[in-house]
Amino acid sequence: MKLESTDALDKALLTIYHVTKQAPLPTKDRNPSMRKIILCLIISTLLTGSAFARNDRINLDIKEAYKSLSIESQLSGVQMFFGDQTYPGTDKEMSIIRTNRKTNAFNKSDRQACEWTFLSALLALKDSALSQGGNAVINIKSNYNNVEYSNPSEFQCGVGRIIAGVALIGQVVRLSADGQAKTPSKVNQKSGKCTSKQIQDMKNIGLTKTQIASACE
Repeated sequence: MKLESTDALDKALLTIYHVTKQAPLPTKDRNPSMRKIILCLIISTLLTGSAFARNDRINLDIKEAYKSLSIESQLSGVQMFFGDQTYPGTDKEMSIIRTNRKTNAFNKSDRQACEWTFLSALLALKDSALSQGGNAVINIKSNYNNVEYSNPSEFQCGVGRIIAGVALIGQVVRLSADGQAKTPSKVNQKSGKCTSKQIQDMKNIGLTKTQIASACE
C-alpha cells in the first residue's frame, strides 16, 4: 500500500498507537520518509506477532482463586460444588447451565487474567441459579472449547496473546433443609466408609460432622 499523504501516515500511526500503546506518535516535524519506515516496521511487528499467537490451555487452583479475589463473599446465596465434590441433599434438581466468559489479558499475568475470568463465569452461574430459584450449582466442570474437564480442585483456562477464556458447565439445584449429604462418587460404596481425603474434602466445603457421618454410612 502506498501512502502519499502525510496526513494519512499520521492517521495510520495514531491508530496503531491507540491499539498498541507502543508506537511513537507522529509529529509534523518528522521526515515523511522516516514515518513510512516506522509504519512499515510497526505493521511488520504486528503481523509477526499474529503469526505466533498463543492458544494455551492451563489448569489453575480453585482455592487460590477464591482466596485471591475473595470469591466466596461474592457468591453469597449460591453454593458451588466442583467436579465430584460432596454436596448436601437436594429438594429439586433444575437445568444444566453453561457459561463462557472472556477477559482482556493484555498486560496481565496468565493467573491474574484467568482468575478474573473464572470469577466472571461463577457470577454468571450464580445469576442463572438465582433466576431459577436454586441455591447451589453442583458438578461444575470446565468446558473450554466444548472439552469437559472435571476436577474438584482445579479449573481450566484458555490463554491467548490478549484474551483469556473460562467456560463452565454445572447443574442448578435447590438444597434440602435437612442437609443430608449426597456423594455419588466420593463415598466408597463397597466398604461403606470414606477415606481420610474424602472426609477432608467434605470438611473443606463446610459439611458438619453429622452430615459427613451420614454420607459415609
